[in-house]
Amino acid sequence: MRIDVEEIGVVLANYMHNESVAVLSYMRALGAARSPADMIRLNVTEMQRAADASLTCWSDIARRTAPGVPWEREKVAA
Repeated sequence: MRIDVEEIGVVLANYMHNESVAVLSYMRALGAARSPADMIRLNVTEMQRAADASLTCWSDIARRTAPGVPWEREKVAA
């Protein structure tokens, strides 16, 4: 069994970068909210997005570390 630590590092780095961008976008949107209902909608949407992003990240890592499960390298955007 071979675990490609570099690929896992790339997955985590991409996740952290994307989450940093997302939190800044969320804060801008929250600042532009006109009502408490808008803020609630933003919070629900952000929690769903964050949960999906974290589950995607961890499932990708799990796939890469699972023995006997083939996967293709993803092309990292330059």
